[in-house]
Amino acid sequence: MSKRKQSGSLKHVELKNGYRLPTRLCDTILWSLRLLADSDPIALVQLCHICKGADIFDQEVVDRLIGKHLLDESGRPHETIRNVVLYAVTSPFEGIIESPLKAE
Repeated sequence: MSKRKQSGSLKHVELKNGYRLPTRLCDTILWSLRLLADSDPIALVQLCHICKGADIFDQEVVDRLIGKHLLDESGRPHETIRNVVLYAVTSPFEGIIESPLKAE
């Protein structure tokens, strides 16, 4: 199975868990995560915890993540962002972000 598939006019990718999303959306989320790792590593760690189901523990950081559109107004991630975060951020404390795509 190819990592990048075409559906209509949009190309899609498949994550390691089988979740499918448009290629450009995946690329944009990964870009945002890399920027976050460089500019606000504490927020990256908290985003990872929230995506794993942890309670919000620093509202100031959550507000920054909401401002970056990585969380919705209630402080929760969209399903697509959650899936990319869970499979891309392999070591949040070191800011290590890898490909979340399913192997070919």
